[in-house]
Amino acid sequence: MADGPPMTAPAASLAPGIFDSSATAVQKMNAIQQRYAAERGKWLRPEGLAQYIDVALSDRFRHYQSDPWSYTYMPLLEEMGYMPRHKYAFGPELRAHADRVADRYKLRDKAVFRMQVKSMEWDDREKEWSVVMDQNRGNDQEIRMTVRARFVISASGVLNYPQIPRLECLDLFKGHIFHTSRWDYNYTGGTPKEPSLSNLKNKSVGIIGTGATAIQCIPHVAKWAKLLIVFQRTPASVNRRDNRPTDPE
Repeated sequence: MADGPPMTAPAASLAPGIFDSSATAVQKMNAIQQRYAAERGKWLRPEGLAQYIDVALSDRFRHYQSDPWSYTYMPLLEEMGYMPRHKYAFGPELRAHADRVADRYKLRDKAVFRMQVKSMEWDDREKEWSVVMDQNRGNDQEIRMTVRARFVISASGVLNYPQIPRLECLDLFKGHIFHTSRWDYNYTGGTPKEPSLSNLKNKSVGIIGTGATAIQCIPHVAKWAKLLIVFQRTPASVNRRDNRPTDPE
């Protein structure tokens, strides 16, 4: 949450006596920051978001599960008087809980979706933020609006906006391709309630990446596909999920 412009003073001047502001401490901090910048530079690409291709909206893959335990991942459980059905909740349950929260706190007419923040500037004279946003309503219809507010909570990210890598010669690929967050049940078979991917029985499938979504869908695809090849850049630590129904006791 932001209330006014961010503070830029050194930590030592903000809380004298708490932070070590000696020359040695400053040198150590600079060395740590340089090492961090060097490590960060290994993974950043100069083209930024241009390395991705936007994905058109379509059906979503609803058999994802929460990564943390449902009991800590799902908000306002005590206030809503709700207990998750599994240790790791499935997509439909997460969506239903979000709907209940929206209805309980009357949020449906207060939320504006498909928004992208273009700029956020602090108006020192009015003591409030000026936030410029674009709303994409589809069919190339964009509406720009400016909202002024005393408080701004930055709780957004890029994970809700699916994109695929801008791979060289991707347009030459002759097979079917889709993003896991825009699952194509017409091609794989199955439904959100019955994930029997029977149409993959005689097909070779490739999955690019081993993020949280890939980790969840790979076992299902491997069960049905004739051949599954997983392409990954950096191996990640994987352990047993051991999902199970919630014990009411």
